[in-house]
Amino acid sequence: MTLTAICSHAEQRQLNFSIPDSWGMPLVGLDSGQATKGFVYDLENRLADRVNRQARFIIVPRLRVIQLLRAGKVDVHCFVSKDWMQGNTADYAWSEPFIEQSDLLITRTALSCKKPPQGALIGTVHGYKYPALESDFANGRLVRDDARTQDQVLNKLAIKRYDFALSNEFSVDWYNKGKRAEAQFQKIKQIGQSQLGCMVRKSPDVPTQEILATIAKMKASDEIEQIFKAYR
Repeated sequence: MTLTAICSHAEQRQLNFSIPDSWGMPLVGLDSGQATKGFVYDLENRLADRVNRQARFIIVPRLRVIQLLRAGKVDVHCFVSKDWMQGNTADYAWSEPFIEQSDLLITRTALSCKKPPQGALIGTVHGYKYPALESDFANGRLVRDDARTQDQVLNKLAIKRYDFALSNEFSVDWYNKGKRAEAQFQKIKQIGQSQLGCMVRKSPDVPTQEILATIAKMKASDEIEQIFKAYR
């Protein structure tokens, strides 16, 4: 980075990016409560640099993300679907979607039973909604076993706290990387799919339209896909 670019960065207010603490790799890696790596971390750093700002990452409990958005304390919230947001988000503009996420029902590869029996515990993330299974949870055919993070859900499945869990496909593939076949998780079925993009706050001190245009250019040039390839 040139001296001119550094000075220009310093003149502009930082961009505040929210990072839900329920996330794990390959989306984001946390070290002592700070984001240090991962696809979303790299993407947001690249995005901030493109609009001549510095990125500031705010690690926030999953259920407080909406509260911070409404309070205007977050400038950009990425890796999010319109379907997930509740209430008024009129103060934010949406980018075009740039990646697709599949949510899966998974089990341990070595488990012979591939369908959860009546009353089975299902590993879930606290605060996450799984529309395809909500009726099963409501009538007791399946029982949620909530953990704080997606990584905790996968670890509990691995140590046999339950036999089935729900996870996004990115996290499952990351967990399976480099593991012996018998130690991997098996994907039973897809239970949902979402188109993900970014929300950008509409404010005079946020280059909203420039950020949205930059995301569109990064997608069109396959730059976003190239960033993600490092974590496949």
